[in-house]
Amino acid sequence: MSSWISRIPNSPSLWYVFLRYITYAIQFINSILLANYLGVYGFGIYGFILLLQQYLSYTNLGINESLNTDFALKKHSRFLPPLIWDCAWSINLLLILLVFLAGIVLLVCWPGMFQKYEYSSYALLLLGANAFMNANKLYITFYKLYGRMQKINFQQFMPNALLLLLTLICQERITVVTIVWALLIGNIIPFIWFRIGLPLRFHFRLHRIITLRLLKRGVSLLLYNLSFYFILVAASSIVSIFYTVEELGAYSFSNTLSNAVIMAGGAFLFIFYPKMIYKLGLKDKAEVQAFLKRIRYIYILCIDLVALLSVLLIPFLVYIAPDYETTVNIFKILIIARIIMNATSGYATLLVATRQEPVLIVYGILAIAIIIVSGCCIGFLHLGIENIAWSVVIASLCYTYLVVRKGILHFSPASVYGILKEIFDKGNLLALFCICLSILINNAFVIPFIGILLFLYLNKTRLKETFLSVMEIIRNKNSLNF
Repeated sequence: MSSWISRIPNSPSLWYVFLRYITYAIQFINSILLANYLGVYGFGIYGFILLLQQYLSYTNLGINESLNTDFALKKHSRFLPPLIWDCAWSINLLLILLVFLAGIVLLVCWPGMFQKYEYSSYALLLLGANAFMNANKLYITFYKLYGRMQKINFQQFMPNALLLLLTLICQERITVVTIVWALLIGNIIPFIWFRIGLPLRFHFRLHRIITLRLLKRGVSLLLYNLSFYFILVAASSIVSIFYTVEELGAYSFSNTLSNAVIMAGGAFLFIFYPKMIYKLGLKDKAEVQAFLKRIRYIYILCIDLVALLSVLLIPFLVYIAPDYETTVNIFKILIIARIIMNATSGYATLLVATRQEPVLIVYGILAIAIIIVSGCCIGFLHLGIENIAWSVVIASLCYTYLVVRKGILHFSPASVYGILKEIFDKGNLLALFCICLSILINNAFVIPFIGILLFLYLNKTRLKETFLSVMEIIRNKNSLNF
């Protein structure tokens, strides 16, 4: 037993997840403090900054994603990895410069752009922060491929810790400009550290075939990720267009907290993604199916539980930020959408590994279309913003159904019952029913708590097996290698 425990501190996966969760806790605290200190109007502008930041993150055309996939698949080649890295780094540098210059031109030509959200006061800072963030994304992917998580931990921690420090110092005096400064500085420092001790040195070169392949696959993976995450981004965009700054602040508060839950649930998947791509790209379908089943058996149960437990924080949130009491139901609805989307885990990665991203893109576009059409109708009719959140649930269910169906078809015929069983047959159906009931009767704690107890009871055997499996992964120092 003592030998088993002594190996845990040396586990890269344990330290990464531990520090990742500390970072998410800080991010969660930041959201609560900023909601109080900025007020609903100020938090609305902050929500718009987060929305712009999300759009700007897509301007790297998915190069970090194509590096992640191509490098993982070609890692054992002698010559290709350095060439892939050099081309990815060079493309990313050119895109960063292009976006920064384009942003300055737009600001000069249209100084009143996004005046509703005071864009001109922080535009240059945000463009600079985006440049370093997109550069860091490539370094994060590169270090992750080598299983070297220390610098990634620092990069994840630094911007949030710096923002927390400034928030505690400034308190009511904090402004959105101060926040963007924290974002900029918090990404410059990790950028400098990333450049020290790289596993491979970088050279500026653009090999025609590799460059075109990285761009083609990057855009394809970007569209896939965009179709996945844009389900939430599209909803926030609809709110920013049709509703007031204060209403965007209320929606952004719930959306920011639910995003923290999403990222917390995805901590393990982040570090094991290259290994999953490698394993799911194997030709032996029996081996692939066994690996996929194990990943889904462990992972989905854990992230569903994280999402459900987050609902119990609602009374605490209302106590800390009483001005946001109306956002409680929005948060619950977005968590419902998250739990439904969790069922795509594993299957979506399988489709990427088998180069079926175009199928995922089509599914994502359909889901986004549902949100845009329904959201515009809701906005024009001036209905409550809760209805925007429900459109996210409908779009998420549509997307999940199609992805799970396609994943099942990779191995065997799929039936409607079999697909729905994959989505809801984990005890989460009763828990989701309880959350929906709590929304209907405005019960913040008791009914969701009953739902979670039912979830735990129905999954007691799986929870025990999952705990043992997670401990095995944590104590294995080679769990990140493939």
